[in-house]
Amino acid sequence: MLIEPIIKELSPVIEKFSPFEATFSGMGGFPNIKNFKVLWAGISKGEEQICLIQRQIENVLSKYNFPKEEKKYTPHITICRLSSIKDKNDLIAKIVDFQKIELGNILAKYITLIQSEPSKSGYKHTRLHQFSLGIR
Repeated sequence: MLIEPIIKELSPVIEKFSPFEATFSGMGGFPNIKNFKVLWAGISKGEEQICLIQRQIENVLSKYNFPKEEKKYTPHITICRLSSIKDKNDLIAKIVDFQKIELGNILAKYITLIQSEPSKSGYKHTRLHQFSLGIR
């Protein structure tokens, strides 16, 4: 599949959104806290804006046969993927301790389209395009 038509269609959709402040707070794991493979930080401030942008992106991608998510989208930033954990109960306890802590703020000015490909040594991430927020 060629990525250029998708980028061309996504650009005006994403660029109509203004930059916004996002606050990272709390930590958790996917698929759940007791049996996780991905460690993430949640987003409190800016969550509505991110969800709105995500829905718009998903609508465009569905035209290119990307299936829409069945689960409710949870705004987050992935911290790491875990294949094995030495002391899982200790890590779970630390994550629980951080569930209500504020981790920091950013001014979100860009949305980056990233290709994530699994490999034997982990995931390879390739930046395909960066969209600027606030260009009308």
